[in-house]
Amino acid sequence: MSRGSVPFLSRRNGPLKSHAAQVVGALRAAEAELDKDPQKAAHDLARMALTISERYATGRLGALLDERDLGEPHRMGDAVRLSLTVVLVAAIAVAAARQGMPEPAAIAAAVVVVAIIYRNAAAGGVAGVGLIVLELLLGSFFPGK
Repeated sequence: MSRGSVPFLSRRNGPLKSHAAQVVGALRAAEAELDKDPQKAAHDLARMALTISERYATGRLGALLDERDLGEPHRMGDAVRLSLTVVLVAAIAVAAARQGMPEPAAIAAAVVVVAIIYRNAAAGGVAGVGLIVLELLLGSFFPGK
């Protein structure tokens, strides 16, 4: 998080991680505004990026953005979420091979697991993949239709 500027077991890490989560929340909120008012949102994102980079370069890790710019804290569970996804997809692959499950069904189960774990992405790209997998499943269970 702080690229070695704060010792690993320092008491300062807790507040810095909390602030980083608020910065991530603010950036994601500004990014979400791109669909509503692209010009203003792009200006806000650029301003925030410049502020963050200037303050990071000067070592102000606990004040990367002003209080008025900070957003709701964003949970930093991406590594845990990715690990859980990998384990569950691997378990599905092993179970499918042992039980003789058709490959399209195993793929569909894996897509469902990924969609559940990454709910935000499910509304976008995963939904399209899910339709393709559903078509493959229907084709394997109901050939000729």
